[in-house]
Amino acid sequence: MKKALIVLPTYNERENIRVLVPQINEIVEKIPHWDVQILIVDDNSPDGTYKEAELLKKKYKNIHLLKGKKEGLGKAYLRGFEYGLEHIKPYVVFEMDADLQHNPKLIPLFLKEIEQGADFVIGSRYIKGGSIPKHWSIDRKFYSVVGNLVASLGFMNFSVHDWTSGYRAQKGLVYKRCN
Repeated sequence: MKKALIVLPTYNERENIRVLVPQINEIVEKIPHWDVQILIVDDNSPDGTYKEAELLKKKYKNIHLLKGKKEGLGKAYLRGFEYGLEHIKPYVVFEMDADLQHNPKLIPLFLKEIEQGADFVIGSRYIKGGSIPKHWSIDRKFYSVVGNLVASLGFMNFSVHDWTSGYRAQKGLVYKRCN
């Protein structure tokens, strides 16, 4: 059985992880041949996110917790990846936001792509079937679209459809090679 790890960075996400973690577990329990673990990486949330994560850990055996100081989303992901690869040793590492913008129903599709030979899978908003979350404000939508356009122009690479997506899965070995 292969192991996958979903890294969920949190800062003031208590209410969201109450919803997201059960959704993820309902989906991953049905995926054959995969042991999917969840690492909640909390940046000392003042809203009690870590305490909620401790309660979830008591309910679900696949929950791991990591607490650190607030240094931003990118640093939280890196801290989670490093910890996960060293201690949990997954074959696949997921990057997934805890704010409910990434659909956990896509997890089996990501894993299927990995099983079929992909090293890296991106959940894109800007391809057929993708979409910008309806609850996003107009300015957030604007920054997402413009950010992708600027990145495409800057790299002169229009084959990548979503430079700003935070919903990804990659083989652990790929992550290690790139760092």
